Amino acid sequence: MTYIDLNMVRAGVVKHPLEWNVCGYREIQVPPLRYRVIDQAVLLDVFGFASIEQLKSSCRDWVEGELKTIVSQRDRMWTESLAVGRQSFNEGVKEKHGVKVKHREITENDGVHMLREPLLPYIAHLGPKMMAISGENTVLLE
Repeated sequence: MTYIDLNMVRAGVVKHPLEWNVCGYREIQVPPLRYRVIDQAVLLDVFGFASIEQLKSSCRDWVEGELKTIVSQRDRMWTESLAVGRQSFNEGVKEKHGVKVKHREITENDGVHMLREPLLPYIAHLGPKMMAISGENTVLLE
């Protein structure tokens, strides 16, 4: 399951990840009879669950807990990045888009790589314009 499932809820596309037809959460909770993407046996082994029902229950508890806290919050990793994933994936996106993303940087946080705008203060871009709205130029009306 991915954070994308929960981001679809936050974005208002669906009310619950189960409503998003192509997501890891739905595939775990309601596995398709054919064309599965998730190898359940490997997933059970990786997370140390004894059964699919234990995996489903644990996953459901995690999602319900997250839904209570993140629906109204914005995750900067997803909302401020052009691409999120492995280093090689981000390099491929950057190469494919060429000059359009020339000044974007690939950054890393906790093993996740993101293709983003460089973090520059607004003053570097808006210096003289910002002065026009500074406190010294403000007149209070009664």
